[in-house]
Amino acid sequence: RQGQLLAGAPASMGLEGVLLDGQDNHAAEFTCAICCSLVDAPLLTRCQHIFCLACLQDWLATKPSCPTCSLELDPRHGAGELRLASPLAWRVLGRLRVKCPLQGCTWHGEYTGLSDHMTSSDTHQAGAAGSATEDGGASPRQQSAARLQQAEQLKAAGNSKFEQRIYRDAFALYSKAINLAPEVPTYRLNRAATSFMTADYDSCIDDCADALRLDPALVKAHKRLAKALIERGELEKAAAALDAGVAACGGEVLAEEVRTATQLCEWQREGELALEQGNATLARTFFANALQKTSAVRCRLSLVRAELALGLCDRALRTTREVIKQDANASEAYVLRALALFYSADLDQAHKHLKAALRLDPDDAEAGRTMKKVRKLERHVDAAKQAAFSRNFEDAAREYTQAL
Repeated sequence: RQGQLLAGAPASMGLEGVLLDGQDNHAAEFTCAICCSLVDAPLLTRCQHIFCLACLQDWLATKPSCPTCSLELDPRHGAGELRLASPLAWRVLGRLRVKCPLQGCTWHGEYTGLSDHMTSSDTHQAGAAGSATEDGGASPRQQSAARLQQAEQLKAAGNSKFEQRIYRDAFALYSKAINLAPEVPTYRLNRAATSFMTADYDSCIDDCADALRLDPALVKAHKRLAKALIERGELEKAAAALDAGVAACGGEVLAEEVRTATQLCEWQREGELALEQGNATLARTFFANALQKTSAVRCRLSLVRAELALGLCDRALRTTREVIKQDANASEAYVLRALALFYSADLDQAHKHLKAALRLDPDDAEAGRTMKKVRKLERHVDAAKQAAFSRNFEDAAREYTQAL
């Protein structure tokens, strides 16, 4: 059975070699059956088995059943955080005595304190970093080598957290590696990857730029920088960044990325032109093509404009709600959602969304124009309702005509 579990298992993702002596029996219930290590970010299935977060996610992606008892599991709802699903089991796990997995660090404590220890800026490095300077006669080269060794261990720990999708901890570990060895561009590139996965594209771009200043020929940095710029909707900047990458690294290694960026720029440009010319159907096709390759807010909201022009208000409302949920400061999304509500005759909600857009950007000309239109429409509709209530149907018809 163990062989069957391991046959399709990913590389070990749990916590290896952290248990202090004499706790193997106590920890048996908290050993992930997929990676055979102490669980990291534990999940509890509805059949009461415990696995690492990433291990179980990878398993369910190929086989939607429990690795231990084969009970069918829904990949979305078949398991929950151990901390919430079974507080008692979480407390028992938290009492396990563990040590820091990094060589040279003397810290040991409870399981629940390991994550804070690993990501802290002071206590974690105290034990290991001290070994670099405890020998007063160590040469600068030896001290530098010791710092680099510690940074490599932190990078390895960060890689483990990244594989587990624990991006906050991975970011902290990579940051500590950068503090120890700021001259190594790989650490900045790894931290950029965590920022990209959490949609913090500004930080990703900054780290890629720093990595390229240290090593202009770092291919992954050029690729990641372009991807982050694309996701931020800065398609032209992404194309320009890739041109710089081609000059530094050669065209072959970046050929696919260059084609993608060029195609996205063309689709966006052609879509905007079609929309200006009143061909919303063609514009929608171009924007939909672009969204096959990126989820950039710029492309999504461009598609919303085309859908509004076609009267597809439900789709526009759904997309703008998702964008606002993702970024509460996206003023254009509030304006477009207000337009969709306006076309759906929900004037109160349109008014509220336009006020939110103007709070975010008081100089937004489109929001200002739309607000005037909404207020004018409200006046006509109110006057028509009052006239109809007074059985003055000619005036009501006239006001409704103005509203239309």
